Amino acid sequence: MNTSLKAFKCIKCGECCRAGYNVYIQKIDIEKWKKIERNELLEHIIINPKCIAINDNIEFNSVRGTTLAKIRANKNYRDYNGKFNLLIRFIQKNHRYYGKNPSYLDIWTIIPNQESDPIYIPKDFETILNGLELGLEYILHSDAFGRCPFLKLNLCLIHEIKPLACKKFPYTKEQCLRNDDIYLLICRCLEKVKERKP
Repeated sequence: MNTSLKAFKCIKCGECCRAGYNVYIQKIDIEKWKKIERNELLEHIIINPKCIAINDNIEFNSVRGTTLAKIRANKNYRDYNGKFNLLIRFIQKNHRYYGKNPSYLDIWTIIPNQESDPIYIPKDFETILNGLELGLEYILHSDAFGRCPFLKLNLCLIHEIKPLACKKFPYTKEQCLRNDDIYLLICRCLEKVKERKP
């Protein structure tokens, strides 16, 4: 077992909730919220516009949107067009357009006749489950300063049912504490753990 797991103790400073960290919503989160009928959470969930981006200037010149890349990986051209159009129709039919996200990047998406950085809110939990199956990514919609909508006085308003990504922060999938610079800047406790290591 990684000894750093024992060394880390959250001090509830709220920095990770203010840092503009994308909180990806997973199937397990939606199933839990749907079961306990927490429909008010839907207002704070959006499609990650980067997953349906058509321009290359996102995330430091990365490739186009991840969802589109998965569709493009399919070599069958007709299937590609069909999935592309299905995705557009699904988004337009099952999500509410909420305006333009205050972003410093111009993220243009596959949605025709739409301005950059669109905010699309799913109509219900079933929409999110179907969207995840289609390859869409959903995230918590932080404010213009990158703060989580559920952070109040450094505490999480939905702590008992918070997303899995929040529960696991700042651990990797391998259950190791992150030690890359960006996370060290976000989380004061990580810096303390790093200082204690021999």
